[in-house]
Amino acid sequence: MSRIKILVDAHVFDGEFQGSRTFIENIYKALINKYSDKFQFYFAAHNIGTLKIIFGDGNEYLQLKSTNKYSRLLFEYPSLIKQNKIDWAHFQYISPLFKACKYIVTCHDVLFERFPQYFPLSYRLSKHLLFKRSAKNSDLLTTVSRYSKNEIAHFYKINKKDIHITFNGVNNVEVLKTDKPDEAYLLYVSRIEPRKNHHMLLAAMKNLGLFEKGYKLIIVGKESIANTTFNSLKKEILRVHPGSIIIKENISEEEKNNLIDACCLFVYPSSAEGFGIPPLEAALRMKPVICSNKTSMREYDFFGEGHINPENQSELQETILGFLNGHIKTDLGAIAEQIESKYSWDKSADSLAGLILNFNS
Repeated sequence: MSRIKILVDAHVFDGEFQGSRTFIENIYKALINKYSDKFQFYFAAHNIGTLKIIFGDGNEYLQLKSTNKYSRLLFEYPSLIKQNKIDWAHFQYISPLFKACKYIVTCHDVLFERFPQYFPLSYRLSKHLLFKRSAKNSDLLTTVSRYSKNEIAHFYKINKKDIHITFNGVNNVEVLKTDKPDEAYLLYVSRIEPRKNHHMLLAAMKNLGLFEKGYKLIIVGKESIANTTFNSLKKEILRVHPGSIIIKENISEEEKNNLIDACCLFVYPSSAEGFGIPPLEAALRMKPVICSNKTSMREYDFFGEGHINPENQSELQETILGFLNGHIKTDLGAIAEQIESKYSWDKSADSLAGLILNFNS
């Protein structure tokens, strides 16, 4: 029996890092490892050299030519699908206007629908139409959390039974035993946007006098939507405490993990997320975590006293102080075990493979 041909829109690997890239990379690595006898995988992007390094031999790599996203979706993908006799094509958020084969659409979140104040009007208008059309036009519609499933069903009037969850997983990289003590910095891994509340974390550290005590804040992420409150407060603090706020962009996975391993506290006070992988990654590396209890992250109740309302400034400050002075203690091993058991790329790959293999069966 011939293998089912799956084309993956991997153009996200050509640009700056996004969460959808993590999803594609890890779920397809798991699918390749477990289901290469069932599926033939085709990955399409401009930089196919990067894809070959990530996904390895035994797959097909198609080089995109169009630099315009609309041309890519309207013409190039339908043409590639026809030329290669593709059975299924997998897109993130937005699929081509016309059907050229069966489509899988993964809509990670529709946060702009619930929180319009955090997104430009032009973004909201265009994404509403494109996301809704793609979701309704898909043969398989998937998302990464229960929260996003409910939101997609609500805003796009889609029956919940037609929305399938393939959870994001977490890669548990073994932490080497070391006697090196934690360093005096708090870590936040996230793009800089107003909804991520970097300004509240910065204000909390200032109000607690942490910069005077020698603590630093390290942020891993690029500013994608300007946060004027954060930028003003950052300038004010750096005038008094030069070098106390460090922003790192486009770093390697190894460097990110090294930063997690050495931080004294990982903080993730975002108000709105479709999933939220970084606090889970930090917890698996046995670090104390303060995490938002909003949107999809309300399910992360295993964080106990570190599971807070990110919009409550005093609660954020009290929790940071509680961790730093040792008044709040959590069972890091138990938290890691719960995360490992629940968020697995292998399980998500099994779910996606099952949906495809059982389609119309």
